[in-house]
Amino acid sequence: MPHCYTALEELIYTFGGPWLFGLLLSGLLILLALVLSVARMKFAGTDELPGPAPTQQGSQIDHSFPFLESLNEVLETNRAEESHGHVHRMYFMGPNTFSEPWHLPHTPAEQITEIVYEDAFNRFVDEINTLAAYQWWEGSIYSILCILAYPLAWSWQQWRRRKKLQRLREFVRSEYDHSCLRSCRSRALYEGLKVTATPDLMLGYLDFFLGGDEKRPDLPPRLRQRFPMSLIFGGDGSYMAPFSLHSDSVLTSLMSQAVQPWIWHRLVAGLNAQLRLVRRGNLKATFLPVLNWLETHADPALGVNGVRVDLAWFQATALGYCQLGLVVYTVEGEPVTAELDGSPRIKIEQHSLVQDMLADAQLSRSRIKDVFMRKRITGGILDSTTLRTLIDRRDFLYPFSLILHNSKPVGHQVCLCYHFSL
Repeated sequence: MPHCYTALEELIYTFGGPWLFGLLLSGLLILLALVLSVARMKFAGTDELPGPAPTQQGSQIDHSFPFLESLNEVLETNRAEESHGHVHRMYFMGPNTFSEPWHLPHTPAEQITEIVYEDAFNRFVDEINTLAAYQWWEGSIYSILCILAYPLAWSWQQWRRRKKLQRLREFVRSEYDHSCLRSCRSRALYEGLKVTATPDLMLGYLDFFLGGDEKRPDLPPRLRQRFPMSLIFGGDGSYMAPFSLHSDSVLTSLMSQAVQPWIWHRLVAGLNAQLRLVRRGNLKATFLPVLNWLETHADPALGVNGVRVDLAWFQATALGYCQLGLVVYTVEGEPVTAELDGSPRIKIEQHSLVQDMLADAQLSRSRIKDVFMRKRITGGILDSTTLRTLIDRRDFLYPFSLILHNSKPVGHQVCLCYHFSL
């Protein structure tokens, strides 16, 4: 009886048998992965390059490249001017997903009520929220890919997020007439508003800048006038998007008014290293080391300058999603002295800070809630006690993850008994 081959077997033996066919198929898959990786880097990149890294104190510029030195000076000047006119940063609500896209609250924050028209601002928010919403077919494709090929679903979501961010930037930069701003110069030059996002594209924010014709001596506010200031984490605690604090040039320039830049950069790097260990689905336990690190490392380093940071939650949405981050505020009771240049600076002796830090921190925490209500900030401070009440959202794969993390290997108990019997 003749041996009949199936269509797949005929294809395999046409290319020299199973082994040679397997090698050819593996090489083809590797080549396809390389091509897709190059295409993703070339066509799916962001439309703006990241800013240059801050110059370390004491570092020297290579004078053999005069053009690079001049360009660096121009970029540093532009960044300094941009941060000098910064008034407020408004964070988008929502994780930028298909089921819960970005959206802005209609009520303007207290910090921008003097530079915007409330009616025009509400119309601007309506337009932004409409553009930030996703179409139904985008979420449908994502749901199908989650079942068939999850890595493709994640790539699809990131691609649509990037397109959405580019669309919002284009609208604010060139299409919107900036009619919500009181500054005539900002309306004429289409300046004063800027949409930015973290590298993971999950956290977006809208920055407000002065136009230059406000004639207000109290604008822009100094750093200590902005306290308590919220710094929201990007990411969601997953493997692909861990929690992280993104410190751009504006935030770094603001914090340099109270903290030396190298201290702030080290704090952000250390905090991000701790946040990478925070796991979604187990936030109550994995955030405890972060709280301990803030108490033992961050607060002593910042307390010398009269600044303290605490873990907090912000902006709970209708679907129950709340953003996590830091609240930065000043420690009560430190003396303020005026220097010759006219800029106030906090001077605290190290020994007095160590003695009074705990009492001052408790007094400041008791006033944070009242300040949150006055500044229309929805949120609260998280400590070892209130962290237990944090609601941790779980996905549909949580039962499988729970079994995987809490089950013992087969034969574990038998091997253990055999070891003690020896």
